[in-house]
Amino acid sequence: MVVTTALLALVPQALSGRTARAYPVLAPEAIVVVAGQPRSVADLLQHHRPVQRRRPATPSPPLSAVRTEAVEAEGRLDLVYYFSWENEIAPRRLLHLAYALFRAARYGTVEDIEAHQVSVDLASGEVVRLRFDSTTSDDYFELVPRHDRQVWVREPDGVFRGRTWKGELRQVPCWEGERVVVGVHSWNHCSRLLTVDELPAFSLVDEAPLVPLDDASYRRLKMTRRGAGDHGTLESPGSRWLSKSSWAVLGLVPAVALGWWWRRHRVSTPAGP
Repeated sequence: MVVTTALLALVPQALSGRTARAYPVLAPEAIVVVAGQPRSVADLLQHHRPVQRRRPATPSPPLSAVRTEAVEAEGRLDLVYYFSWENEIAPRRLLHLAYALFRAARYGTVEDIEAHQVSVDLASGEVVRLRFDSTTSDDYFELVPRHDRQVWVREPDGVFRGRTWKGELRQVPCWEGERVVVGVHSWNHCSRLLTVDELPAFSLVDEAPLVPLDDASYRRLKMTRRGAGDHGTLESPGSRWLSKSSWAVLGLVPAVALGWWWRRHRVSTPAGP
């Protein structure tokens, strides 16, 4: 009964969330003038794609693709990279199985997709802003990691200033050409900026082809529910209503479990004389 109620709660999640993208994106073949030079969006996406590194002691399912989109905004070009991992492995088996079932319903797939935004100034061609999700812990295997959305902004001296769970920090990121180097920081593939000194520990480089995030994939992957860059889509009212009904049903699970336990373990009271 408890399992049935929990599974029923996932049905509204599975039926909702496929909202269309609400903001315009540039086609890969579109031409953008950057630092006075015409460049294709596809070329810029390849030129600035982050380098994703990982420690050998932190196993992970393969990186299957890096989905991309490009958005013009306020004198800059926002290049958004959605690193798509085949799955994510929670530290406890029961948690992993339950969470994978939930993600399959809520997101339409067990893929773990994490967004990295690289903002390029159109006038200078410099990377001026970085945005991605990290966590509020340095423990890779923290059971329930909390997301820490970080925004790093380039200062005139080339140092980046960022707002993090540790407070405001200044850091010189590690670069490979115009590609910022980030490291997988947690089992759910949140990231952090790496320094040059950390590169030997983060010796594995995860590579996958760049794939444009088209409108059909945006809906299929329920991107409105996933982490994004500055540009996002509000879930449609009907979809939000279905999602809330799911949480309402899920809230019945403790009551159903308690009722089941009481019926199994209650002690009959002897009848009086």
